[in-house]
Amino acid sequence: MKRFISGATCPGCGLVDKIYVLKDDDSESMHCSQCDYVEIKTEDNAADGVQEWSPIKLPDK
Repeated sequence: MKRFISGATCPGCGLVDKIYVLKDDDSESMHCSQCDYVEIKTEDNAADGVQEWSPIKLPDK
């Protein structure tokens, strides 16, 4: 499953709204659609980040 993360900034290129998460049965990874940035979630770094992503409501402008 591919999900874009609204408001996320790519650590590689700094662009906003270009990060997506790929998740299948046994792995999860974060990618940038504009550069070659990839972060693979492993047992070692799982505790460092967010375990689950949840939608947020942004304030109206």
